[in-house]
Amino acid sequence: MRNTHVRATRELRNNFPEIARLLEQHDQVIITKNGNGAAVLINFDEYAAYEDYLHKKYVLSELRKAQTEAHASDTQWLDDEDFWAGIEDASDGI
Repeated sequence: MRNTHVRATRELRNNFPEIARLLEQHDQVIITKNGNGAAVLINFDEYAAYEDYLHKKYVLSELRKAQTEAHASDTQWLDDEDFWAGIEDASDGI
């Protein structure tokens, strides 16, 4: 079970090994500055999984938009040559 701990910013300096241990246990740590929330620390693997989730959510959203556009009556389709020419033109600036 994940627990949430609150620590002051000074504890990052003074007690980092304890904070690192909490993160290894997949707990969350809220860092406060002058009594107000300043940051949230999470385990790196959880961060990577969250980033992966956000990326997949973005891709799914874009695919849904593309599907809606593909079914629209005013959609103009490109032939293969025009499509690949557009891809090459778009990649010239990269």
